[in-house]
Amino acid sequence: MNLVAQTKIFWSWYFRIFNTFWGVRPGVFTTVVLFSLIEKFCNLIAMVLPLKIILLASSEGIPKYFQFFMGIEYKQHWIIGLSAAAIGFHLVGFGFSAISERLAALGGAEVVAKANEINVVYGREQKLRNYYSAFCRILSSATFVFLVLSVLVWLDDTLLLALLCSLSLQYMFSVWVLRPLPQARMSRVGRFAKNELPDYLNSLTYVNFIVCFVIVLMPFVLGYPASVFSAVVSIILLRHAINAIGGIVKDCVKLWGWKDGIDPLVLRNVQVKKNESPETVSFRQLLEKSSREEWVARILPKNVLSEASVSVEWLDPPQKGINTFQATVDTSSDCKKRSFLLQVMDVRWKHLISNEQYLLKHVPHDVLLAPARVATVMEDEFAAQFLEVEDGKRASNELWRKVEKIILLEHWSYCPSRALCSGFVLSHPLLHQRVTLSFVKKVSLAIDTEDEAKVFSLFLNTYPELIRVLQSLPLYVFNPDLQRDNVIVSGGQSPKQFVTSWGRWALEPVGVKLPAGASEILLEDMIHELRQKRPTLPEDYSIFHLSLANRVFRLESMINGQKFKAALAEMSIILENSLLRKGCGLAESA
Repeated sequence: MNLVAQTKIFWSWYFRIFNTFWGVRPGVFTTVVLFSLIEKFCNLIAMVLPLKIILLASSEGIPKYFQFFMGIEYKQHWIIGLSAAAIGFHLVGFGFSAISERLAALGGAEVVAKANEINVVYGREQKLRNYYSAFCRILSSATFVFLVLSVLVWLDDTLLLALLCSLSLQYMFSVWVLRPLPQARMSRVGRFAKNELPDYLNSLTYVNFIVCFVIVLMPFVLGYPASVFSAVVSIILLRHAINAIGGIVKDCVKLWGWKDGIDPLVLRNVQVKKNESPETVSFRQLLEKSSREEWVARILPKNVLSEASVSVEWLDPPQKGINTFQATVDTSSDCKKRSFLLQVMDVRWKHLISNEQYLLKHVPHDVLLAPARVATVMEDEFAAQFLEVEDGKRASNELWRKVEKIILLEHWSYCPSRALCSGFVLSHPLLHQRVTLSFVKKVSLAIDTEDEAKVFSLFLNTYPELIRVLQSLPLYVFNPDLQRDNVIVSGGQSPKQFVTSWGRWALEPVGVKLPAGASEILLEDMIHELRQKRPTLPEDYSIFHLSLANRVFRLESMINGQKFKAALAEMSIILENSLLRKGCGLAESA
């Protein structure tokens, strides 16, 4: 939909909501608009007066445009009086603004009461006040602009004509740059206008002011007769009118973005709905079958794509935000195919790729069983990366039960470097730093029996020893997204496992995640293998250390989810761990 059609639709909707506001409390609506208009004029006068005071105070006598009502003997009195008036207009403007806000809240509350019988949105009073104020502000700003332009007709009609021509040209230019196009084909100016609207409007406002300033200045440069007083007043009025026009556009765009929230609150029989944001719609259009193969071919490295065709198929993502595709490159010359896993993220999730890049700078990808990164693309609207997964497929349920233990053991086997640990703890607390005493005490809300009080009291007494043991546990690179859908297993006689997503990695004690349904015998076998793969592991490291890390991690999750009864039960299990009874901590050798 182009800008002209969108403009028509907006104003049709605006006046529909306007009629609703007016029909409920016309007196309140009119008063809010009037007070908002008075506030604008008070601010205008409060800005003009100091300039006049400076001109008056800096003149030896009385400027000629003051002489018709001011005598030289009263000059100081006028300076003091005008200074007080400037301050007074500022205060009056603030007062009218505060009254307008209160009246907007009153009017909005009555509109909601007539439109709905139940509460349809959280914080509706505050939201309705904002909506009501924005509607009134548009009307008052439009009235202000009309009055200012009417004064300009009297002061300088050429200046008014120049302003109107500049605004018309800018609107036509905006229609052209914002014409309906796929995000990938939009010009830089179009993306700037769409994504950075306030900056775009400020640029247009600056151009308008420069054009009008040149028009005002020309008579003085060319030697034509002109009034300094009229020129100064025209410039001040223009500046406020141009700013008001920019404010109207910003409020209109803001209201249209709020439309889905306004309609159910204001209009009867309109249900609450949540539409996709414009950014999400444009991103989804980018990923459609008709366009994604084109831009995939454009961003793939030339050595991969040379004389080859690309097909891109959707895969259900392992987690929200990571749009996943199977990209197959078919080289016609040697009839070979190469498969890549393509991950695409919009601006809300692109930081995950940056997180992965930081991790892979410190840890080799094969240590993490992460696939090699063939290419990474970071653009304003999205980020994408191509992963080399050979001919792999997602693990089946049966295969996952076999490889989960293998993957976890490989991850546990790597001891994080000092540089990685230092970088991580600068901004992320470790488990023993997150489970603070105040955090644990949240569970006290769920204590209802003497047994629960006894468990909680004993846990608090054991807390210092628990933290000491947690601090001594060996760390590993933990992937919270380690699940079946996030693992690719290649075929062949020597199958490989690839953990595809590492954007939410963290450093946690070994054992926070255990294989599903793992028995004590399996865990003992894993510890035996771990000692061989990680020689720095202390000799007395045991299944109790794995259990403690796992239980405390579960406890943290329960408290964060306000499952305090379950947390009390978990505390009871933690207290049975022999490490806390023995007071046995660990220190991994360097």
